[in-house]
Amino acid sequence: MLYASRPFAMQCHEADMENLKRLLLSFQCDNSLKEEFGGFLYGTDPDGVARSHVNTWCTLLVLQALWMHEEFVLRKRPITIECFV
Repeated sequence: MLYASRPFAMQCHEADMENLKRLLLSFQCDNSLKEEFGGFLYGTDPDGVARSHVNTWCTLLVLQALWMHEEFVLRKRPITIECFV
């Protein structure tokens, strides 16, 4: 959203945004379980140990962030109400 509203101010952060995109994609589940494949992993135990748990909310938010990066940063789409409905 910041990129779409202020592209010139955000251009210096393009490399950081690409790194964040790669980091997000590194959490995508690629195991053989049909029910989990493509979802995004989230969660830790109370002791901080990461657990492989596909989370619906996490998946939805990551997909939204990836879509916004594609549309606003790469395709330079202007912000319109259609982007949010």
